[in-house]
Amino acid sequence: MAQTRGIVSALIDRSLGWLYGLPPERCGYSAEAVTIPLKDGTILAADIYKPIGIDPLGTILVQCPYGRGLFPSLGNARIFTPRGYQVLLVSCRGTFGSTGDFNGGVSQPQDGQEVVAWMRLQPWYTGKFATIGASYLSYAQWALLRDPPQDQIAAVMSVSAHDFGISSWGSGSFSLLSRLAWTNLIVHQESVGLLGRIRIMKNTDVAPLMDSLPLQERIDAYFGTKAPWLSHALSHPDITDPSWSQLRQTEALEKVNIPILLTSTWQDVFLDQTMQQYQRLRERGCNVALTIAPGTHMDSQSAKALGESFLWLEKYLAGKEEVERKHPVQIYVGGPVPRWLELPSWPPATISSEFYLDSSNTLVGAQPSEESSSSFTFDPAAPTPTLGGPLMSAGGVVEDSALGTRDDTLVFTTEPLKEPLEILGRPVVKLEHSTDLPYADIFVRLSQVDANGKSYNVTERFIRLPEKRDSRTVEVQMRHAAYQFPAGTRLRLLIAGGSHPQFVRNLGSAEPVATGTTLYSVKHTVHHGGQSVSSLVLPVSSLSAVGMQEE
Repeated sequence: MAQTRGIVSALIDRSLGWLYGLPPERCGYSAEAVTIPLKDGTILAADIYKPIGIDPLGTILVQCPYGRGLFPSLGNARIFTPRGYQVLLVSCRGTFGSTGDFNGGVSQPQDGQEVVAWMRLQPWYTGKFATIGASYLSYAQWALLRDPPQDQIAAVMSVSAHDFGISSWGSGSFSLLSRLAWTNLIVHQESVGLLGRIRIMKNTDVAPLMDSLPLQERIDAYFGTKAPWLSHALSHPDITDPSWSQLRQTEALEKVNIPILLTSTWQDVFLDQTMQQYQRLRERGCNVALTIAPGTHMDSQSAKALGESFLWLEKYLAGKEEVERKHPVQIYVGGPVPRWLELPSWPPATISSEFYLDSSNTLVGAQPSEESSSSFTFDPAAPTPTLGGPLMSAGGVVEDSALGTRDDTLVFTTEPLKEPLEILGRPVVKLEHSTDLPYADIFVRLSQVDANGKSYNVTERFIRLPEKRDSRTVEVQMRHAAYQFPAGTRLRLLIAGGSHPQFVRNLGSAEPVATGTTLYSVKHTVHHGGQSVSSLVLPVSSLSAVGMQEE
């Protein structure tokens, strides 16, 4: 039976709408629990939200594994229905009243198609729909778009991943912290309540697992039979293996042809995939827009993102021609004086500015004439720790000065800048690099050092090196960034052999990371000067001047 919104719920909804700067509500709404039968016997639990007193502007479909309670319904349904939209909020199989077993997304393509087929048969269906959602909810959208429904006319995806193989092993090593944290939430979220979920996101429960050996044995013992998708992911490092095919929705990028809004944050764990989605859709001539805000994965439902999402639905689902997005790309340029920048596309044209590694641990504007080297040793028994950065929870921009004081890192720093320097795009680190064993990783990070000597991360990259290398030259493309370094600050490049537990530590041996127990320390040497060119190449805005502060 449908329930009409009460006074308390109305106050909450209106307060959230005011907080996010949305236009006033147009109506009340009702919510009714429904069930959706699937062909394999699974029954999905769902809620249908309907505006009262007005014809709906269109239907929004949301497929969610995190429940249909207060927080999932607020950001995905209750903020839209009072403004004229009908919302079908569906719990994924094996979660929050839906039968079957959650399988990490394997069945999502088929489940989504069957949900749409059921929706079309309902008397309340409006004949057209859009999809919205963040994180797994956006993955569910890509899974549906693998075979695009003809009556889907728009999509809004936030902090979006379309390929869980890349999410797991795209760096060459396993994304341990993010995959383990997400799995722990999925497995335990229904038994611990809201406060328990908050505690889970702090990762205290799984911290001992990440340091354990053998890794897979301890993880399987902790989860039992409740998380087969994690066991599969950890034991299948080859993402071309056929077992990853149902978790790879790349096919959707080649088939979709509807207006799509992509929103993300600079420190989101899935930013690379969001950028890949944008670039491929733009290459194909699709109507795609991109908004990148400050924050982390957990900031996906910011006022900026929700405001942009609402306007996208107004334009393409409701068909309001007067609603217009001025520029396809809107990005937040970080720094002490942040601002929003509107662009026709991303990345914009920039000027390359190269800084060279020097023997004095500095970054200089010209290649040093004398060859030298700098070394550190990565010890897997005491791995270089993760500090901030693009994580599933926590992370983000932090003071990371402590990393630069460790014996297992190298830092190279510029002199203070004479004038502001703004980067827009992907910095590149070129290294002449060698190791005493063939099993090694490289972690590089670009940070800003303020006048007090404190360092704050801007962008980074981790890669696992191939065991057989044709040369000692390594080129590392860092994550996309938009940041202005003010005059008087310094740029710092940090080089390390790991970032644990963000990525599984390299054991230093040939044993698989899932089952290995043998540890060897690895000595890394970075060669610079003379014939050895190791450098940091920055995509500098054409409006930014480059220079050092005179002493």
